[in-house]
Amino acid sequence: MALRLLLTLPLPPGVNNQYVTVNGRRVLSPEARRYKQGALRLLRRKRDSGEISQELKLPKISLQAMKDDLDLQAVLAPLLLELQSLTQRIEDTIVEAQAECWWATTAYYTALHRMSAADPELAESLKPAAEFFATGKRRGAPLPPKAPAT
Repeated sequence: MALRLLLTLPLPPGVNNQYVTVNGRRVLSPEARRYKQGALRLLRRKRDSGEISQELKLPKISLQAMKDDLDLQAVLAPLLLELQSLTQRIEDTIVEAQAECWWATTAYYTALHRMSAADPELAESLKPAAEFFATGKRRGAPLPPKAPAT
């Protein structure tokens, strides 16, 4: 459905007279401002007399649906902020739990390692842990032999 509005307005000021430079900025000239204000007054008079209806209907676009979407956004936006805060708190808790677990693991290993000096059986059972906790450069799998240069 096409809406049609027919208005008869006076001629606007010429293109060379619509803008002036004031303090280095381009602004509407006084003549163009008067034209614009006159056109707005004419539109308001026609609206107030009922010649122009302010009601606008677009097919398949509901103002109520638009308002409902705006309301939904207003409800969900704070929830999103709370969820982001909760997610950050969970991530921080996970990192803290991992750090505390590692701290406790190294504390137990240190205590067991010191005790193993007096207990050969404990020392033998700690060898895999000692290899894991060994300091220095880690040894990976051996590299395959290099192919001869051709």
